[in-house]
Amino acid sequence: VAQDTPFDYTFCEEFDGDDTTGEVNLATLADDAGFLVAPQNTADFTITYHNTATEAENEAFPIDQSVLLVVTDGDEIFFRIESASQCVSIGSVIFTVESRPLANPAEDITQCADDPGINGIPLQEVATFDLTQQNDVITGGEPTTSVVYYTSLVDAQNMENPIVDPTAFVNTSDPQTIYARAINTSSMCESTDVIEFMIFVEPLPYTDLSNEGGEICVDEITGEALDPFILDGTVEDAIPGVSYTYTWTRDGTLVSLDPTVTVDQQGEYQVTVTATYDNGMDGITSCDYVAEASYVAVSAPVFEAVVLESSFNPGGVYTVEVQNI
Repeated sequence: VAQDTPFDYTFCEEFDGDDTTGEVNLATLADDAGFLVAPQNTADFTITYHNTATEAENEAFPIDQSVLLVVTDGDEIFFRIESASQCVSIGSVIFTVESRPLANPAEDITQCADDPGINGIPLQEVATFDLTQQNDVITGGEPTTSVVYYTSLVDAQNMENPIVDPTAFVNTSDPQTIYARAINTSSMCESTDVIEFMIFVEPLPYTDLSNEGGEICVDEITGEALDPFILDGTVEDAIPGVSYTYTWTRDGTLVSLDPTVTVDQQGEYQVTVTATYDNGMDGITSCDYVAEASYVAVSAPVFEAVVLESSFNPGGVYTVEVQNI
């Protein structure tokens, strides 16, 4: 066997709320607890379990391995390992039953759709969520407890297929239910309760300025716009009950707080549209979208015409030179 002293086998309590008892599979215990030194294989030995050392030595009253053994924290049982050549080793294992952490209910999360960048087209039902913002709520702030998140109840119940990166989870439906269990980071025991909460995506206040921008005609002398016009940044597909505000800048300077702005000189016109969603008891969520259009001033050419001949040219033909174009 791997050691002379009793083996310590630590495992998690059952999902029954009693943190002092648990069930052990004796059919796999030798491998789970590491009774044998590699490369020995438990299949090459006869292993029996007994309530006392005397019973193990005499191969008497073996414990039934066909059913799970219910043990209490601190219980000790004895094993007998016999090889094909009838060499026998006797040892014992002491069970440590770890309690499962508590998991507290968590509120839903509402978040804005992912920002596609200036003039980008947003995917209005897709967002990247940091689910770990729920950790402190679910664990109650316990420093030795973390949270494992799942996308299905079955996976959460079976503790399979956890979300790989809960700090950057991209939803696959809107809304979507997330399931969570608290986990003790030392014992790796997960909570009995499965916590569930919803994640919601609020759409960005999209306005399309992608076809705007270009040239603006100005007076060649004064530089004033010859034909100022209105640039409209009103949100497309406005949602009833949602509040929208607008902030227009030209080259970084505030020029309008209306949905529209007057384009009367060259520059980069940028609008930040803010949608404010009142989710009732869940609070208020504000989502921004930024669009912009750039305009360059153009004007008719400015020049000076100079007559090269004398004012009294007998031939009546004059040469003109254009200067300062």
